[in-house]
Amino acid sequence: MFNIGEVIEAWAASYAKNPERQQLAQLRYEICRGCEHFGKRAIIGDEYCKDCGCPISKKVFSKKFNACPLKKWENVDKNYYEGTKEEWEMEQQQLIERGVVEMLNWDVKWPKQRIKDSQKKIVKLQAKIENLTIS
Repeated sequence: MFNIGEVIEAWAASYAKNPERQQLAQLRYEICRGCEHFGKRAIIGDEYCKDCGCPISKKVFSKKFNACPLKKWENVDKNYYEGTKEEWEMEQQQLIERGVVEMLNWDVKWPKQRIKDSQKKIVKLQAKIENLTIS
């Protein structure tokens, strides 16, 4: 089953510069780099998983416990968080929300109108995250 909410959350989390999520993403990425399903598209140069087709730079930010389709992240995820799977996913959701709040407060680097546009998009994405699942 393909969950569009999970995809949107992972993309949002990849742009929110949260140190905890960055650390976990790096550990997951290292596993992907050594995997036989690691691929790099010749034309655009992005790295992707040959099994699920996801861009690795975003997939590694999934809040889902052991989100690798080949289940290769389980040890990293267990070592990173020793609670239950449900507690881990709840903590990851909180980190995403904190990162989104940080993104909503950005105002130094971007012109005011771009900030407002980005804030509107993030609010819309948050609403979609809660409601979308595609079979």
